[in-house]
Amino acid sequence: MYKPKIFYFLSILVFGSLWTCKQEDVPKIFQPSSAHESYIHGLGQANLLHTQLGRQFVAAAEAALTDPIEVETPYQEFFYLHPEIPKAFGYKFFARRGEKVNIQINPNPQDSTILFIDLYRIEEEQSDPLMEHIASADKESLTLGFEPGSDARYLLRIQGELLHGGQYSVSIINKASFDFPVTGKDRRAIGSFFGDPRDGGRREHHGIDIFASRHTPIISPSAGSVRFAGEKGLGGRVVWLRDHEYNRTIYFAHLESILVQTGDKIEKGDTIGTVGNTGNARTTPPHLHFGIYQRGPIDPLYFVANQNPKLKKLKADVEKVGKLGRLNHSQALDIISGDTTFLLPKYQIVKIEAAFENQYRVRFSDNHYGNIDAHKVEPIHKPINNLEEYVGHFLYQPGKNSIILDTVETPTAYQVLGIDQDYRLVQNSNKQIGWITQPNVL
Repeated sequence: MYKPKIFYFLSILVFGSLWTCKQEDVPKIFQPSSAHESYIHGLGQANLLHTQLGRQFVAAAEAALTDPIEVETPYQEFFYLHPEIPKAFGYKFFARRGEKVNIQINPNPQDSTILFIDLYRIEEEQSDPLMEHIASADKESLTLGFEPGSDARYLLRIQGELLHGGQYSVSIINKASFDFPVTGKDRRAIGSFFGDPRDGGRREHHGIDIFASRHTPIISPSAGSVRFAGEKGLGGRVVWLRDHEYNRTIYFAHLESILVQTGDKIEKGDTIGTVGNTGNARTTPPHLHFGIYQRGPIDPLYFVANQNPKLKKLKADVEKVGKLGRLNHSQALDIISGDTTFLLPKYQIVKIEAAFENQYRVRFSDNHYGNIDAHKVEPIHKPINNLEEYVGHFLYQPGKNSIILDTVETPTAYQVLGIDQDYRLVQNSNKQIGWITQPNVL
């Protein structure tokens, strides 16, 4: 029997549709971009992501990115991760092209937990700044090292796994990626900088001038190959060096003597010549013109000159980190997270979150935090006064979600350890510590 061609087309469409419907829907393989992302995926697989702890973990990770602590490098602090309260720390800092940034996290030997350490570059040229994840620290070494490709702000996030914690230190140190090229000198010997006008403003200075006595040795800050060594143009006696590691060209000019030859392979620290004033520097004191080129001239200052090479001495007591403290007198405090100033009363209770230099970063029950001089915070073990014949609830913390530890039904004496608004931190005869509501008692 004759069947119209349209029957065959419909048959193909129907059977094709049935075949398509029976194909298995294979999920894509999860490929995490970091150990932190893999950990969150694992929480989801274990049905823990939507528990209270799981939600707190994710919220803490996001808060560290949206509300980081701004620090100036070099920077070091001691911080505490509470095993029962998910927390992440975010540090925002600035780094320049030419610097080498080293980040090191050290745990207390008595504490052990997996730390997730992630580094982001902040793309501030956007109207809404974006963050690009660029590196994660190895879980064993807990270190990160990098050299910025351009001047930029970076954000470091540190977070521990759930139900583990302890005390840690973090240091962020920026230093020049090259050794200083003139023996015995440092940035104080630089007398002219990149971009300074030359020839009455007709051109710019494409390097830095390092002044030193004639014949002072000039050393190579990097291993490389000598592309040219000899007399040439305005630079007088010059050396052009191709850096092996980053494929940059390094230029040394106005040398008194040249100790290498074109084609030589040299190592970092080799002497390539001595300081002079040859070429168009004949009328100036002896100095080295030092330049770096990579698709054009680069400001070499931060490649060779450390800006703040030393960490400030830590004077705050790190043993108090992670513990409660109280203010030893009333004072105004700038609240970092709230961008405002609070007048805090004497005996105000604070949680000591971190220690750096001679200060503590302290957090309050409303989750605001600020920095305060370490000598203005004292331990809470010595009672302020006694509170007698009080009947009420013994609470774990201020707030609507306070956990009741004990219901006091008979007159009970307490030792007052500190205050927080209408709450008093107290201790009973069993050495049990908690909060009670009792205004205007001090």
